[in-house]
Amino acid sequence: MNLIEQHRIGGAFSWGRDGHNAAEKGVRLPNLSAFESPDQDVTLDRAHSAFTHSSGNYPLLATDRVDEERFPRGHYNMGLLWDHARIVDTPSRLVFPLRYVQRQEIGGGIPDQPRRVTPRRPAQFQLRDGEQIRWTWDKGVLSGRAEVEGDTVTVTDVPLVSGVPYKLLEFYK
Repeated sequence: MNLIEQHRIGGAFSWGRDGHNAAEKGVRLPNLSAFESPDQDVTLDRAHSAFTHSSGNYPLLATDRVDEERFPRGHYNMGLLWDHARIVDTPSRLVFPLRYVQRQEIGGGIPDQPRRVTPRRPAQFQLRDGEQIRWTWDKGVLSGRAEVEGDTVTVTDVPLVSGVPYKLLEFYK
């Protein structure tokens, strides 16, 4: 996993408590050999969206992911889909076309998906601690401001509804 991250290659991984097994007893994950949508891609050199506090947001080194006390188990982006080719990342705008497919009752003590969305790894759209960022959802149906905390800004009011077509989440300065 560290080599995948070092060379900025997208991938899907899971790790279980049962040692070197393909599955963990009591945990129901989908097939991780393919992304959930042909539009979706993960490259570590391009912005993408993530569930807030998902286990994919931290830590920076895969070797630290086994420290469950500091980094609790959870999802990466299972069910949060984006159209990778349509992501916009400029100094003044960051736009994610998003869809949602609800995943629940994964088992093994893994909680249901959160419903808050955080942008990850923007290259051009710089986030500065304490800065107020404006956002809109679905071409202005909802809008507001969110404060950058550290290197993260989170929108708590996006109504993720399972199965609806792509809608735009836009951050702008």
